[in-house]
Amino acid sequence: MRDPAELARMSSPEFSQNSRNSAGGVSADSVRHPAGKQNAPSCTEFPFWLVLISGPPRAGKSRAGTCLSDKLDADHFALSNLLKQMTHDHFDLGKDCLPLAFESCKDKPLPEFGGLTPRDAYIMYSETILKPRHGSGCLGQEGKKRVKSNLSRGRISVVSGVGFIDEVRPLINAVGGEYALHIRITGQRAMHLEDSREYLDLAAFGLTEVETENRSCRQFLESLRQLLPCFRI
Repeated sequence: MRDPAELARMSSPEFSQNSRNSAGGVSADSVRHPAGKQNAPSCTEFPFWLVLISGPPRAGKSRAGTCLSDKLDADHFALSNLLKQMTHDHFDLGKDCLPLAFESCKDKPLPEFGGLTPRDAYIMYSETILKPRHGSGCLGQEGKKRVKSNLSRGRISVVSGVGFIDEVRPLINAVGGEYALHIRITGQRAMHLEDSREYLDLAAFGLTEVETENRSCRQFLESLRQLLPCFRI
C-alpha cells in the first residue's frame, strides 16, 4: 500500500497536468524508460499503478494480464469486454450472454451475428456505430473511472487488449505516464492481419515500455524480471 500523501498528490489536478506534459522515450534493447527518469524506481515494490498490455490477435494479451494481476493482486480488466457486451446487446443476444461467450469460436461465422464472425461483429460495432455516436475515446473514459477507483484504494490496474491511442489516453491521464507500464506482446502465434487495433507507441506519454512473448505465465514473468530487473515482480 502506498503512502496516503502520495495518493493524494497523484489525484491532484497539478499531478495530472504535469504527467500529461511528460514526453520522450529512449530505446535500450526491449525496454524504453521515460526521458528524464535517471534512476529506476524503488525496488521495494512494483512502481506502476497502471499496466497496459497490447499486441496483435492471439498474442496472449488476456493470459498475460491474468498472470500479472494474480501475481500483483491487481484489478485486471479489458476494454474489449465492454465492447463485446455492447455488441451482444446490439444483436439482441440477451442479458445472460457474457462478454467471453464466443471466445472459443470468435473467428467462425455465426448466425447470431448475421453471418459475421464474432471478431468482425465487434469491429463492425466499434467502428460504424459506437465511435461515430460516442467518440473514439468512449471506452477509455469508462475504463478511466475504474482506474481512478483502484488508485484511490491503492490498487494497481492491469488493462489488457488495448489498441487505440484515444482509448488509452484517459487511462494514462488517470495515473500519469511516470506511473504507467506498457507491455507489448509479440510472438509467432499472433495474428498480424484483420484487426482494427493499432501498433501502440506510447513514448509521448512518458511510459516505460517493454516487449516480450507470452508462451507461458512462468516465461512471461521471468521475461519481465529480466527486462525490468529492479522491479521485483
